[in-house]
Amino acid sequence: MKGHLSSSGRFLMNFRKESSSSRSGFSINTSLSLNTHTMKNHSYLKVFHKTGIMVYEPREDSYLMELQVRRLARGDVLDMGTGSGIQGRAALSQNRVSSVLFSDIDQEAIDRLKEAVHDTRASFAVSDLFERIQKTFDTIVFNPPYLPDDPRVKETSLDGGPNGYEVAVRFIGQAKAHLRKDGMILLLISSLTGKRRVELALQENGFIFSIIAEKHIDFETLYVYEVGVHHD
Repeated sequence: MKGHLSSSGRFLMNFRKESSSSRSGFSINTSLSLNTHTMKNHSYLKVFHKTGIMVYEPREDSYLMELQVRRLARGDVLDMGTGSGIQGRAALSQNRVSSVLFSDIDQEAIDRLKEAVHDTRASFAVSDLFERIQKTFDTIVFNPPYLPDDPRVKETSLDGGPNGYEVAVRFIGQAKAHLRKDGMILLLISSLTGKRRVELALQENGFIFSIIAEKHIDFETLYVYEVGVHHD
């Protein structure tokens, strides 16, 4: 996303922390140097669009979600906040998948995918969550951004809202209208996101859910949820 933290998100988190420490003796240039060193040590990868928007190469969270997409995605699939397109491509690798809509708020991310993906089952949309999406789906995949917003470093692929969970909660509030009966959502959440708040939003919107995969890395734990609609 792509809209998520992953290792490159941790790079930006370090940048925010270190750049805000200038009053303690760090300069902005020093902070950038420290983060470049961190990037090299941890093989953090990033690609800058010509507009300056960052699209991150897939990392641990992406691969954890990708395994579940390959295992479970079916029917008509929405890859929300597609970014690099890793989840949508994983879905297209499965014969049980009828179509994949790659959606992202970033026009350039979608333009790149249009050039790279040549499967007749693929379609593309530029949309802020479901703003320009009318269809319903059998599978919705979302790996949301989950860093708390920092006005000094604006990056939509990482900023999850003031507390880090607001984008995920907003998605949950809109998703039910786009999910078919017996459909499922694959949702990735970090322990940094406000896990309990996200689970409360799922409950309040009539969803049932279970954690189907998790992985601890560095200072966070990643969780993949399988989410469905509760039927009376």
